[in-house]
Amino acid sequence: YPSHANTLLFEVSNPKAVFEGLVKLGVLIRDVTNYPMLSKALRVSIGTSHENNCFLKALITTLKEIE
Repeated sequence: YPSHANTLLFEVSNPKAVFEGLVKLGVLIRDVTNYPMLSKALRVSIGTSHENNCFLKALITTLKEIE
């Protein structure tokens, strides 16, 4: 999704599992699956370089675990 703000919206095949996996790794993002037309979407805020790297590392780990 295009973004003009400090957040990114992205879709995954199993958003609930991704959200829960990130929480277990200490990364909190917004679950927007209850919003109209966003049943596969999650939203993350842009942070510092360190925060962004932590998010990406946790996301990769989580996606590998739920495959």
